[in-house]
Amino acid sequence: MGSNIRNHAVLLIGIALSALFLWIAARDVDLAQIKSALAAADLRWAALVLALLFGFCFAKGWRWSLLLNLASLRGTLALTRAVLVGYAATSLLPLQLGEVVRAWAATRVVERSLAPIVVSIALERVLDLLAVLVVLAAVLLLGGPLPAGLLRAGWLFGVASLLLLAALVIYVAFTDATLRMVARLAAPLPKRARNVLLDQLRRGAEGAAALRSPSMCVWLGVSSLVQWFLMAGCIAASFAALGLDLPFAAAGSVLGLTIIGMSLPSGPGYVGSIQLAFTLGLAPFGVAAGTAIATSVFYHVLVCGSLIVAGLIALHRLGGTLRTIVVAPPVRQP
Repeated sequence: MGSNIRNHAVLLIGIALSALFLWIAARDVDLAQIKSALAAADLRWAALVLALLFGFCFAKGWRWSLLLNLASLRGTLALTRAVLVGYAATSLLPLQLGEVVRAWAATRVVERSLAPIVVSIALERVLDLLAVLVVLAAVLLLGGPLPAGLLRAGWLFGVASLLLLAALVIYVAFTDATLRMVARLAAPLPKRARNVLLDQLRRGAEGAAALRSPSMCVWLGVSSLVQWFLMAGCIAASFAALGLDLPFAAAGSVLGLTIIGMSLPSGPGYVGSIQLAFTLGLAPFGVAAGTAIATSVFYHVLVCGSLIVAGLIALHRLGGTLRTIVVAPPVRQP
C-alpha cells in the first residue's frame, strides 16, 4: 500500500512539474498557429534527425564504455543498448526514474555490479552539466544572443558541476581516505548498514576510475563534445523541417537550456521542459513562441517516439519490464 502511494505521488509530482513548464512555455500561444506550423513541416528532415539521434546514443554509449573501462566496439554497442532502454524509460516515467532502468539494463549487458554503474551515471551527469558551459561559450563565439538569465544559470550549473567533479576526483584518487572519513560519519549507523555502505562505495570507485588517467579524461571530453554536437544537429535539423532559417548558435542556445531541463525533476519524457527550452532559447533569435512550440513538438515526438520504440524492444530482449525494474530491480552483485 505504501509503495503504491509513493509511486502515485511521484507520478503526480512529475505531471505537475510538466504542466507548470508547459503552461509557462505556451501560456500566450495560439494553438492554431502551432497546428499550422506543424502541417507545413518538411518530413524529409526526419531521416536526418533520426540518424543524428542514434549517433548521439552511440556516442553516449562510447563515453559510458570509457568510464567503465570497456572501451571497445562490443562494449560500446552493449552500453548503447542500455542507453536506449534508459531513454525509453525516461520518456515513460517521471522524475528521472529512467536512470534506475538504465542502471539495471547495464548490469545485464556488461559484467559490472550496480555500484560502479551508478557512480558512472553520476559522473556522466556531471560531465553533461559541464557541457552547458561549453555550449554557452560556443554560442557566444558564434555571435549568437543568449536568453536572459541563461548565462547566469550556465555559470551556476557549471560551478556546481566543477564542485561535484572535484568531489568525484577526490573519491577516486583517495578512496581509502574517503572511506575512512565516511566510516567515521556513519558510526551511528548499525554495523551491518555501515559495512554495506562502505562496501558499495569501495565498489563504486570503479565507475569513475577513468578520472585517474589524464589521457582518458581527454577522451571523455572528446566523446562529450561529439555527443552534444550530434544533439545540436538534431535540433538544427528540426529548425530546417519547420522552415526556420537560423544560425547554428540558435541550436546551441536551445541545447544549453535542454541540458539544464534534463537535469531537473520533470514529468515523463521531459514534456514541458523541452517546450520551455525551445521557447526561451529561440526568443532572442526573433522566433515567435507558437513557432518555437511547433518546432519543439516536431523534435520531441520524433525523438521520444523513436527512443521509446527502440528502447522497449531492447528492454524486452533483456527480459525486463518497467514495472518490475522500478519496483524491485534485480541487479548483479558479485
